[in-house]
Amino acid sequence: MRRRPLLLIQPTSLTGLGRLQARILLGVLIVLVLGMVLMGGVAALDLTDRLVFDETLVERVRHGGTFYSMAAETLRGGGLPLRPALFFPVPTLPMIAAMVPPFLLVAALWLLAAAAVAAWSARLAPLLIGRPGRAVALVLLIAGVSSAVRTDLAVMPEVWAGLLIALSLAIRRPGRWLEAVALGLAAALLHGIAALYLIVMAGWAWRDHGRREAIGWVLAIVALLPVLALHGQAAAAVVGPLDAATVFWTAVVNPVDALGTLAAMTYAAALPAGVGAVLVLVSLIGWATWRDDVARRVATTLVVFLAAIISGGSTAAALLVAPVALLGLAFVPDLLRDLATVALDRRRITVTRLVR
Repeated sequence: MRRRPLLLIQPTSLTGLGRLQARILLGVLIVLVLGMVLMGGVAALDLTDRLVFDETLVERVRHGGTFYSMAAETLRGGGLPLRPALFFPVPTLPMIAAMVPPFLLVAALWLLAAAAVAAWSARLAPLLIGRPGRAVALVLLIAGVSSAVRTDLAVMPEVWAGLLIALSLAIRRPGRWLEAVALGLAAALLHGIAALYLIVMAGWAWRDHGRREAIGWVLAIVALLPVLALHGQAAAAVVGPLDAATVFWTAVVNPVDALGTLAAMTYAAALPAGVGAVLVLVSLIGWATWRDDVARRVATTLVVFLAAIISGGSTAAALLVAPVALLGLAFVPDLLRDLATVALDRRRITVTRLVR
């Protein structure tokens, strides 16, 4: 039986579960949450070294010198890996940041963050009940874009790319995807790992039989490939055989630490890392159970970038999905209500046989 909704106008996808399935899922959810809360030693990975690198690189480019040689020297000076080329910074943002005054860069970042918050607020407004639901969503949105209000992070490409991805997800609708593709491509031009987002969106467009949209996302990937190839070629020209390289199997991150790292990129950083990791996990579950095509895309994007963090590909990749990392919590009250209603349903069906 469907009770009065809490925040969402429509029920979650869990209302169709059987009682046994609901009880199993509820039990698994409780075990996961309690296990992560009680687990000691959950650590959010630090981005201090990466931030110092970005600031130093922008200053060196601002005072003259070619980008790739300056980037190689900065990486060597910080003891950071130069190989493979995937880890070599893309010149887009450092070159722009070196040419414009810092206050203009920060102002542009704040405008982009405001646009992302406004777009998601407009997207969710028809799906939430009254002011309480909209207020909860707004608070979670602001918590997610917290990295954008830190002026020192304006030189990090991941912050910009993350806001562009969030805006792309918010404005994309069936039949209206061109702007979303353009924003996704812009994010990938700022940071190569953001190309994973293009792949996710192309996959979902094909899955939903959106042939024209799928072609649009594929064309964005095709347009990106020669740019990344030229970037890799330029990076290889300044990298020597003795330069440090990333060994992936030694850089693997604990999944719980990856969740904690993602939480640390939001205002959940004020909480213990274990609690933040739980919030991100529960938010991901909230996205996965909301009945909407954008929810499936957001959930898949979160999983893919968490996998990138776990594989040791890039800790800073957490910033690419931080703006939407906590927003799924807005769907959790109704999710738990629907799940508990089905799992705890004690109604019995009595069959009476009449003998004539």
